[in-house]
Amino acid sequence: MPAMAHAYGAGGAQRVSPILSDAVRYTQFFGLLLAGVGVLWAGVAVNLLYGPRFEPVVDVFRVMVVVGGITLADGAFGALLTTTDHQPLRAGIAVFSVLVSAVCAFALVPRYGLSGAIAAHATSRLIVFSLVVAGIVKSLAVRLPWRELGRLVGSAALAAAVVALWWWMVPGPVGQAIAGFAYALIFVTASIALRAWQAQDIAMLGTLAKRFPAIDRRLRPMLERWQAGLRPRT
Repeated sequence: MPAMAHAYGAGGAQRVSPILSDAVRYTQFFGLLLAGVGVLWAGVAVNLLYGPRFEPVVDVFRVMVVVGGITLADGAFGALLTTTDHQPLRAGIAVFSVLVSAVCAFALVPRYGLSGAIAAHATSRLIVFSLVVAGIVKSLAVRLPWRELGRLVGSAALAAAVVALWWWMVPGPVGQAIAGFAYALIFVTASIALRAWQAQDIAMLGTLAKRFPAIDRRLRPMLERWQAGLRPRT
């Protein structure tokens, strides 16, 4: 938020757009990572923390973590509206969100119970998030990194396809735990291979690594090779 506020004061929406672009990419990366690992580890986590009696809530948790991961970038758009002084738009979004949630709840919960409540939550969140993105892009004339976002989604889909096969072959808690680690590793590796990152991302990672000399010495050659193959921000 401070970076957005400073950029908006210096140059308006045009200066804020690159900051929003980076924030959306980073939050979407972590959101997809959270969604995949959360789905795979949900059963293990619930059984370890609460016991087998709570097995019915595993699927509920999975739906919620997927929806939360997909819409994690909502925080970046909220920060944009706050720092650019678009409070009426943010208030309108809040009212619209309540109305959509109420409609979905009244339509689904009485008839389907818990399943309807989860469906209502997922439906309302996705509808509101989609409209927020479309509205902000149109009203504030900001640019989103659709190419990189698409590559992140492709990386997540590839990782999910691979671990789904493993999960089918090795069911049970051990298979799920291994699948979670495998998803994270494949997702990160695929995002690099599909060029979902930009050169300045690696430069920032290198700057952070300098704070830890031992890590920096090991990562520096790899980061330099990685950065050489990436395009700068356009």
